[in-house]
Amino acid sequence: MVTRAPSTCSVGNDEIITHRIYYDQLELYSQLGGELVFGGPSPA
Repeated sequence: MVTRAPSTCSVGNDEIITHRIYYDQLELYSQLGGELVFGGPSPA
């Protein structure tokens, strides 16, 4: 499985304050075999 994910860090007083990772959930879902279906029947 391969996914691209950029990350950002906020630094203050020489310490990492926040670290965030952003990834494409649809890309990951499709690699796991999921499908995106528009206009299909509503789940019961």
